[in-house]
Amino acid sequence: MKNLDEITARDYLAIPEFRLDRFQGGIMENLYLEFFLQKGRCLITPQYKFLTTEHPTAQEESMINDILDNRTEHIKHLKAYLLFNLSLYSALIETNSYYISSNNSLLIARFIKQTGDIFEVKLYTHDKDDLLLHYKDKIYLGRDFVSLSTVSRDHFGIRFVRNSLQDQLEKLRSRLSRFVPAENNEELNAEYMEEISELLDEFSGLTNDILSATPMHLSSSASIEEMTDANARYRELKHLLMEIEDSVREMEARMFALDLGAVRYVTKFRKDLVNAIHLMIKVNSRITDFVNGIHI
Repeated sequence: MKNLDEITARDYLAIPEFRLDRFQGGIMENLYLEFFLQKGRCLITPQYKFLTTEHPTAQEESMINDILDNRTEHIKHLKAYLLFNLSLYSALIETNSYYISSNNSLLIARFIKQTGDIFEVKLYTHDKDDLLLHYKDKIYLGRDFVSLSTVSRDHFGIRFVRNSLQDQLEKLRSRLSRFVPAENNEELNAEYMEEISELLDEFSGLTNDILSATPMHLSSSASIEEMTDANARYRELKHLLMEIEDSVREMEARMFALDLGAVRYVTKFRKDLVNAIHLMIKVNSRITDFVNGIHI
């Protein structure tokens, strides 16, 4: 519960006026915030109550009740702040809108502390009527990274995308080594993982170039020439991501054919890649509107 305590103890950041459409409003009304307990998870419900997947300790229960009694406004703002970030800086809720809508707009946001003021937010959806009974069956949608000290993200947050994909690839490599028979793992490494790693290294190098050579934000200080060049670079990122996703999809199909249970880790990695591809499409669209002065 340290994460919930830390987040709600902060002075929350003001966000620009942000109008929710019907879909976004439905998510706001059905948004659960998830935090780790010593055992299991704690879910802050849309009604500002709490549910747990395991019995909390007496100290944890006391802390949760104290936060809900005294920091409800902070939690309300956290939800608004999260939805603002997801709508402006990511493509997660649009990419997964069908799955979210199919579960009556229920969205679960798990907060995991990273470094400094950065939190990883992993998103899931689930059938409300079956929420706690089969909580492990929730559908993974993707992950985002939210700062609690600044509303804006430099370079559209691609630093987070780069770091996360590299981290997820290393976790995938470790899980395959643990859960896949050695002979199958050798085949997967030779046929897919080596190429995926090389492509991701290329993606990271191009990301580094963008971080060092292009404007941080869309602003009056950014010239049309600079942003036109940046748009081409972001498009190259998208193309690399599409190549990686294609290789991962082939690997996923091979693992299904071999009936390897660890394929679920590959599927989650592929979802992260698809989300990143859609983010790059969004970035290209925003830059194109900027350089052409389109405000409609």
